[in-house]
Formats: sequence, C-alpha cells, structure tokens
Amino acid sequence: MPVTRVAAPVPFEEHHLNEARELILETIQKAYEGVYGKHTLRYFMSYHSDDNLLKDAREGHFFLYYDNGLVGTGTLAGRNIRRVFVAPEAQGKGYGHCIMQHLEQVALRKKLDFIELNASLPSIGFYQNLAYTDLGFCRFPVGEGEYLDYRRMAKKIDSSSHRPEINLEGKQFMISGKSKNPFGPDRGILCRFSQKDGLFFTVYESVEAKFGEIIGCIEKEHFKTESLQWNRDGTIKEDRSTGRVFVQDDGRVLLQNIVSGRDMSEYLRHS
Repeated sequence: MPVTRVAAPVPFEEHHLNEARELILETIQKAYEGVYGKHTLRYFMSYHSDDNLLKDAREGHFFLYYDNGLVGTGTLAGRNIRRVFVAPEAQGKGYGHCIMQHLEQVALRKKLDFIELNASLPSIGFYQNLAYTDLGFCRFPVGEGEYLDYRRMAKKIDSSSHRPEINLEGKQFMISGKSKNPFGPDRGILCRFSQKDGLFFTVYESVEAKFGEIIGCIEKEHFKTESLQWNRDGTIKEDRSTGRVFVQDDGRVLLQNIVSGRDMSEYLRHS
C-alpha cells in the first residue's frame, strides 16, 4: 500500500551531513547507472558535494524525510526544487509524491508564483504526473565528450494567476549587453524562447558562457525569471529578476528588467 504521508520533515543540520550524502550518492549510482556515462555520474557526485549540501542548508530550505529511518531528501532554493531523492529500497511507495507536496507547500508559504526544476531522464515521468510543464530539452557538456541530458520543467502554484496576454513561443530575443552584465559580452546574446501556460524558457551560449538558461513566468504585463550560467572560466552566475512586458511601436516585444537593466528585446531578422 503506497504511503499517504511522511513523518514530519526535519530541516537539515550539519550533523545530518553523512546520512544525507550516503542516501543521495547511493541513489545516484543505482538510478542513473546505465542511463548516464561515467563522467556524467562523476559530475552528479560533485554537484551533490558536502559544500553544496551545506550551502543549500544555509541559503535555502533543505529537508530530510523519515519513516522508520531516512527515506528521502528535498530542497527548495529560491524557486528551484533540487536534491529530491528517495532511497532505492523506498521507491515506488509514494514518498517522492509526499516530498514534492511538502516542498510545494513551502513555496506557497513563501508566496512564490511558480517553481522550477531540472528533471533527469529517469525522473521525467514522475514530474509530469505531478503536473509539471515540460519546457524543453537541455544538454550540458560535462567533459570527455559526455553530456548531461535533462528536461527543464516548471509549475505555476499561484491559483490567482491569470493567463498571459503575450506569447513568447518561438520568438528570438537579444539580451542587452552592458558592462555590468555578468551574463554575456557587450554585443548581447541571441536566444529563442519556448512558452507553455505562461512559463517560458531558453538556453544560450556566448563568449563567456559555456551554457546558460533562463526560465520564467509571464503574466499580463509582468514577468519574473531565474537565470543560471556556467562560465568558461569555471565560475557560475545566478540571477533572479522581475520586470515589465511592453509591445513597442514597431510591434516587437520588450522584456524590461527593472532590477538589473538586463533587458530582452525581440529580434527580427530582416531579409
């Protein structure tokens, strides 16, 4: 019989580090072996390093879930859900669903309008069953000719939200380049958006960026985004922004960032 609840979630503390790490690494090895190559598995291991686990605990909401022992983990960092793992022997019993329900409740208490995540190949169906919108395929280079393939997914959780009046699907945008902009060269970055149910997404690369992605929510004349960029020098840049949506006199859409000035203007290629 599948479980309907998990014992009260326990906020992560440093003394939980060993058991959390052991569960996460064991789950990666058993769930991802044969799906991803050895270099990709090594990347997963480094992403879930002790330093990163402790960083999540400091800056986000990192929980452990118990039912006669540790059965799972989950984190909400900003709008990003990450490190959702269920011990191999506990899978298929409903624990993952309970963990996601709890994290979504945390997001609602924080008054977030949408949440987003990276779905590994084995977990895509799980998140689709929880009504997460698939916004697109991503392929991140991890070295030695291997790639980490995943789907970018998101979910609107604010029941008061309205349908967007502007659709960015298939539109190309130029991200403005400014000297204070850590995401790209001064000449700007060209990218193409996909949009479903008010959620939009794009990936890009540039002189500085080995790989970058922007995911957001658009509602009437406003938008919010989460950006993550892996730079060629090994650094990682994160950015959260809000702004307004305008239709300019020439018909092009402008996403005007009211926080950093990192505007995105629709790019029309003239023949």
